[in-house]
Amino acid sequence: MKKTITLLTAIPAIVILVGALFKLQHYPYGDLLFWTGILTNIIGSAIAITLLRKRVKELESQIENNRK
Repeated sequence: MKKTITLLTAIPAIVILVGALFKLQHYPYGDLLFWTGILTNIIGSAIAITLLRKRVKELESQIENNRK
């Protein structure tokens, strides 16, 4: 799960940086790369948050079961 969350945040960050560099250099597709990275980051963050919430619920239920 750690690798998944790392990939969901690292890859879009790289795409954003490359897109920003392309925009600064006025290369083609810089705007497309930048916004693709932003949207991918939003989607990846939503997935990561969902996975983390699920894991928190699992751990909370384990704690409740251990108390009983």
